[in-house]
Amino acid sequence: MNEQMGQEILQRIDVLAAKLGIAAEYLWDVLVRQQVLVNGWVTLACGIVALVVGILCWRPFWGFMAEAQSSWRVYMEEGCGTILERKAFGVNTQMAGVCILLGLVGGISLVMAIACIIGGVSHLINPAYYAFRAIVGG
Repeated sequence: MNEQMGQEILQRIDVLAAKLGIAAEYLWDVLVRQQVLVNGWVTLACGIVALVVGILCWRPFWGFMAEAQSSWRVYMEEGCGTILERKAFGVNTQMAGVCILLGLVGGISLVMAIACIIGGVSHLINPAYYAFRAIVGG
């Protein structure tokens, strides 16, 4: 089965090279070096940018969470008032909304960063595999 798939890929390269009027070896070299490797570097760079954005968004979120937790402890130790009075527990609620939004953006960015970094490194480690996938259409 692998032999048959290898022959199919070579036939597709030859057909594509004949249509473009270039040698199949040159076409393969261009596909591996310029398309797959460039795609790998771009994906890796996007992953690094997403990682930086995620870290920058999560820092204020965790700072806010630490502040809210310490404020809650103070309110609970002092035994201040009813549950309605403890509702805000001394934390700026507008800032809470912004920090929670930053936490969500940071979490999504970190998940995207992991996916992009894995994809980019995979392209750089094994460009021939992704060149095969590009030719076969997968």
